[in-house]
Amino acid sequence: MPLTPRPPDSFDPPSSAEPTRYPDPPYPESAPPPYPKPGAGPPPAGPLAIPPQPPAPAPRHAHRLCTDQRRVHLRARQRHAELRADQHAAALGFAPMLASVLHQMHEADQAARHQAALAARAAGTRLPEESAMAKLLATHPDHHTRLHHLQPWLQPRHPR
Repeated sequence: MPLTPRPPDSFDPPSSAEPTRYPDPPYPESAPPPYPKPGAGPPPAGPLAIPPQPPAPAPRHAHRLCTDQRRVHLRARQRHAELRADQHAAALGFAPMLASVLHQMHEADQAARHQAALAARAAGTRLPEESAMAKLLATHPDHHTRLHHLQPWLQPRHPR
């Protein structure tokens, strides 16, 4: 019985002599594609074409306002997280040490503020006060707030 060559199967790899042929596009090479690139000319005309509309005017400083609101919100969350960290440290028994450090930091800030006020007075100017926006954008609560939240752990507990 003579051997006959097997017909080519779809699983056989193409021979190196045959180039790979891809299907032709559904439109001629000279015609534009059916969906133009965004911003590449006017929209297609026809019964389903959407008429161009002018962009809505953005409120003045809208981007800045939105960015400032996000920044203020983020900083408020950071301050709240710092208070939670203080509460956690106090619950672990570190309230007296944390209060001591906060008192030292407060005294150092007061001394620096006093020195700056003296220098400003010597220069004939006034030291500007901290603005409300600066307080809103602070990453940590002020020392007074942190010490106030530590007070329940600093009070002596009465045995029951």
